[in-house]
Amino acid sequence: ENEHSQKYALLSVNDTRGITDFTKGLSAIGYQIIATEGTASILDVPDYSLQRVPHLIDWKIMTGILYRRNDSDDIEEARQLGINDVSLVIVNLPAKAADNNLEIEQVTALRAAAKNHLHVIPVVDPLDYEFVLDVLKSGKDNYALRVKFAAKAFQHVAAYNEMIQAHMQKSSQK
Repeated sequence: ENEHSQKYALLSVNDTRGITDFTKGLSAIGYQIIATEGTASILDVPDYSLQRVPHLIDWKIMTGILYRRNDSDDIEEARQLGINDVSLVIVNLPAKAADNNLEIEQVTALRAAAKNHLHVIPVVDPLDYEFVLDVLKSGKDNYALRVKFAAKAFQHVAAYNEMIQAHMQKSSQK
């Protein structure tokens, strides 16, 4: 387990409600925070527990989300490459579609987290932050809960994709 006992939370949010308190809570229970610049700028956590990243689509971050913690080859490869154990992905997508800002990186990180829900909890709804923190503190994390959050993440991505499709269809008719 060595360095992989350290847990990381990846954050990139558009809806900032509750994110400061949630992040403080995660930091208090030992999570290191990895956040995109925009999200990092509003957080109130000590610098030593915050890593700012310009992009989510980084091979180390994506590997940190996708590697299988129950596969000895994956674990060894992650260790050798210095991959962080990203076990929490907190992402919510924009509420409005804009031609110049179609979100790809957040969608990719969220889908990766939902795909690997056995090892990673995707969180898309600020109303879930307090519950997730309570679950992590109490150790009452379970498979059914992870499936529920994965389904919610896929639903969030699907709704975003539908919004983009409608926006582009409307734009093409101008």
